Amino acid sequence: MKRFLIKAFVFIAVAVGTAFLVNQFNNRGLDRVSSELDEPTLPYVYLEFEGKVINRTCGYTQTMSTSLMRDGIVPLNSNHGVTVLVDNEAKYGETFTYELRSIAGDSLVERGEAVSGSVENGRKKYDVNFRMDMQQNREYVFVFIITAADGTEVRYYNRVVNLAEQHAKAIVDFATNFHDTTFIKEVNESEGNVVFDNLKTDKAGTTSSLAHVDLNATYEQITWGGLTPVVVTGVTPTITEIDKEYAVIHMSYVVESMNDKKSHYYQVDEYYNVTYNRSSEMVKLLAFDRYQESFFDSGYISKDRNSISMGVTNEPAEYVTSEDYGILAFVRLGQLWMYKYNDSSLTNIFSYPQDSFSDARTLNTNLDINIADMDADGNIYFVVYGYMNRGEHEGKNGMSLYYYSAEDMTTQELFFVECDESYDIMKKETGRFTYYNAQTNTFYYLLDETLYEVSLADMTQTAIVEGIPSAKYLVSANRKLVAYPNAAEDENVTAITIQNFETGETYEKTCATGDLLLALGFVENDLIYGCAHSADVIMTSDGQAILPLYELFIMSDNGEQKKDYTKDGVYIMNASVGDDTIYLTRARKQNQFFEEIDQDYISYKKEENNKMITTDTTYDSYAWNILDIVFPSNFYLSDTASYRKTKYGRAEAYKDMQVQTKTRDGAYYVFDNAGYIGEYETAGSAITRVVDDEAGLVVDSNGNTIYRCLAADSYNTVADEIKETPNPDANQSLLTCAYMCAQYAGGTLELTDAINCGTFEKVFEDYTNGVGINISGISLSTALYFLDRDIPFAACIDDGRYVLVISYNSTHIRYYDPVLGAEVKVTRKAFENSLSLQSNTMYTFSVQ
Repeated sequence: MKRFLIKAFVFIAVAVGTAFLVNQFNNRGLDRVSSELDEPTLPYVYLEFEGKVINRTCGYTQTMSTSLMRDGIVPLNSNHGVTVLVDNEAKYGETFTYELRSIAGDSLVERGEAVSGSVENGRKKYDVNFRMDMQQNREYVFVFIITAADGTEVRYYNRVVNLAEQHAKAIVDFATNFHDTTFIKEVNESEGNVVFDNLKTDKAGTTSSLAHVDLNATYEQITWGGLTPVVVTGVTPTITEIDKEYAVIHMSYVVESMNDKKSHYYQVDEYYNVTYNRSSEMVKLLAFDRYQESFFDSGYISKDRNSISMGVTNEPAEYVTSEDYGILAFVRLGQLWMYKYNDSSLTNIFSYPQDSFSDARTLNTNLDINIADMDADGNIYFVVYGYMNRGEHEGKNGMSLYYYSAEDMTTQELFFVECDESYDIMKKETGRFTYYNAQTNTFYYLLDETLYEVSLADMTQTAIVEGIPSAKYLVSANRKLVAYPNAAEDENVTAITIQNFETGETYEKTCATGDLLLALGFVENDLIYGCAHSADVIMTSDGQAILPLYELFIMSDNGEQKKDYTKDGVYIMNASVGDDTIYLTRARKQNQFFEEIDQDYISYKKEENNKMITTDTTYDSYAWNILDIVFPSNFYLSDTASYRKTKYGRAEAYKDMQVQTKTRDGAYYVFDNAGYIGEYETAGSAITRVVDDEAGLVVDSNGNTIYRCLAADSYNTVADEIKETPNPDANQSLLTCAYMCAQYAGGTLELTDAINCGTFEKVFEDYTNGVGINISGISLSTALYFLDRDIPFAACIDDGRYVLVISYNSTHIRYYDPVLGAEVKVTRKAFENSLSLQSNTMYTFSVQ
């Protein structure tokens, strides 16, 4: 017995010691014991409007830059305020206050305490009634602040607007009804329903994809094809844009569908672009878009297809493989997975969604992952960027670099960069370029129009390129090369730098002395750029530079010139890339003008894809088109895989960093219904993009809405409110129009003050709270949007003088001509012809 006890004691001691040593080994380099990511703790906040629960909002434990945050908006209620609902069952919050700020967020308008009320469905009601008499149609930032017992402030951002007239409840009701009806599989065509009646196609259909469904879909498509979805997270409508008769509604939720006895989950985002017809008191659906993405699970491993499927998706597969294809790492919806063929193991390396999809707080569509590097053993450097909804950085927005050790099955966070820029802006920058160089132990990323280098040896961060607009950083398909100009404006670019971050080599391209360069973009990993004579540069009426290229080049990733294109007397005005062809828009110079000639093309042979792992679209009887990652034919996948999950920790050298972002003065930002599209140098080019896309809006660098893609009413006038001011000097006609506009906008000034300012924009900068805007290049029908919103605009007519457009109907335009000192009525057609002779040069303003 004694011997048995001794053996037992020794066994226990060895077991405990072994466990301790294994734990120490598996967690070496970590400053705390690895664990799973902490559960979300921050409550959601909702708004209530006319009995409707809307605008589910997540909280930030940092102060965000609000000029480009457009997640939610609500009109003021009948009490000149808003009603907030707080999920505070966990007793996170102790005090509840609010701030009202300018749309840019830099000016505090009002601060106060929220008044608590009743509890309904587990949510406590708080009323916020603003003391300030807010200007009509002007948007403000509403920040609801929950303070915890430990002093942590959590900030919830929405916009508010004081509308003299609004139909938000009717529009939300319509969208909710449409959403509910999409789950009805059968329809009586003679009776119809709200979905069937709004479709724009016949039974033939246009696509077999459920990834993106719009009003051109068939009824079968819009009712989920072969899926039998059940909503598992609840659906809360969010108003993202609104004015007196128009709104955009966003619904984000998760559905579960049982497919062939396997349960799959899908992230769904719906967008409703809706108007309210005041005369008929009916809601009209302008556009509907539903985007669907599959969450990955082991049921997507297919023995029959020898593939791992991404399921239903709108995105190309983000994946890397080892050289022998035995290891596959891939990204799906904020999760990083690794599949190892040799032991049929499936490892969840990183995941914000955890075990349950029913708690909306665990889901996060404002986050993404880039795989930066993977070695032969499956060790990975990867980047997580966006809104962090759980773990150490819960409530923060930013970017983390992680290292996954395949041997230890641990994921270490190396550093975190806090960023006050919203996720959809980060996606256009950080999402395009992150890179880790294993040879130098250096990490690179793009954020806030700056290219950063981080030395992981000493955790120092350096800005290596800055001051270049984000869109002018061009990134190769493999994210190893970045090209950027030596100036922000195209008319000043005399050199292009190309950095190969894999080899460390840098190439600089120039043209003949005095000539300019224009980089057009990458075709896979080859850069297309061209040269232009500075004397040929065309400056448009809104300040854009057009560079007619006399020669075009294609450069390989090692700096060698692969092709060049030049034709005597021929200029390339634009280039677009097809599957294996570069199409060239060409012109010849006649005197000082460029006249378009027939197109030409460059045949382009893409790099041969020698990868044995490929992607393929497969048809599934339930989910229809799905995307597969297909293994080589000599691999034999099993339908089952052992499941593993990593633990998280921080490296000993972990460091917090920060980037304070800013918008560029004079830049314009385009959003569509689903979010941020891009940055433009001029208002005219930004508005044109929105008009071409038939959806969206333009905001300036302070977040003020400049233009929405809405048709103008058939008539409107501001003639009675304009102080018509004559000035016989045609050279001062634009500034005279600026003076009349500034007075109309509430400015206090004399005509001489406006003339002394020198520019339309300077008049508004010096004498009003508004902003003068050059909207040149847009059509007359587009410009009438401003007059429909009671904002006149100045237009340059055929003889070069400016007039102020003050009234319109379906057939005629009325303007005030300061040179004549009189109002003039002309047909719309005649006015369009007059504008075209001056390249549609127009100016207007926004009131802020």
